Amino acid sequence: MKNVGVIGAGTMGQGIANAFATAGYNVTVCDIKIEWAQNGINKIGAKLDKLVSREKITAEKANLTAGEYKDLADCDLIVEAVLEKMEIKKDLFKTLDEICKEDCIFGTNTSSLSVTEIANGIKHNVIGMHFFNPADRMKLVEVISGENTPVETKEAIIEYSKSLG
Repeated sequence: MKNVGVIGAGTMGQGIANAFATAGYNVTVCDIKIEWAQNGINKIGAKLDKLVSREKITAEKANLTAGEYKDLADCDLIVEAVLEKMEIKKDLFKTLDEICKEDCIFGTNTSSLSVTEIANGIKHNVIGMHFFNPADRMKLVEVISGENTPVETKEAIIEYSKSLG
């Protein structure tokens, strides 16, 4: 089973984490404070409990944990859903660049910032993975390659997106 990290436990982050969790991924949610991440998971948990009670998913399928950035070291994909500010996104990915395994893909949920600029100076492959709100119910993910995004990364993100239903 693949490991996915979601950074940002607000409305979008919760929806993205919920989408991956209900698709069967192991999901670690991070935010500025671990309490905020846990609060987001609690809200997602209430939604997932309803799906389990309606037998839409099994309890084992909904695997969410709150964590810190260091807990994302073994993730295959990280999707950030933080403020739409270039420096915040770049600083976040620079931090993750030192923590994450080499083949981890960094996805940005930006709707307006340049993926190429976000990826500038980052060792990992960065791609736009823009979810529409509510992320756990909308059947659309916009995939945006930067100038240096490898075709294989784009293809992998398309497969991740399809796996969400």
